[in-house]
Amino acid sequence: APHSTWVDALIIMWVLAPPFLSGVGDAGILKAPLGRAFGVATQGIFVNVRDKASREACRQILAARVDETWGGPPTMIFPEGRITNGKALIQFKSGAFQPGQPVLPVVLRYPF
Repeated sequence: APHSTWVDALIIMWVLAPPFLSGVGDAGILKAPLGRAFGVATQGIFVNVRDKASREACRQILAARVDETWGGPPTMIFPEGRITNGKALIQFKSGAFQPGQPVLPVVLRYPF
């Protein structure tokens, strides 16, 4: 199922860490004090999906992070770009795959 709760990111970080993973998220995360603090500490990328310039900046940052000179944490992306009810898979956004680098698919399956 697709990204269904903000807890998904924490679970993946716990399973795959250390190190902490960086993530791509909606700029609205920055409005929540804990979300902001955690996102900044993990070098998160925040994008306003309604703003073309913000989406382009996100693509450029992702392209820079696939370069072998990137010294920060690995970047986690939920390619559907939205939290859903988890009942159906929705279309992935292409930005997560534009750098053309290998990805590590991860599946979370909840018992509810």
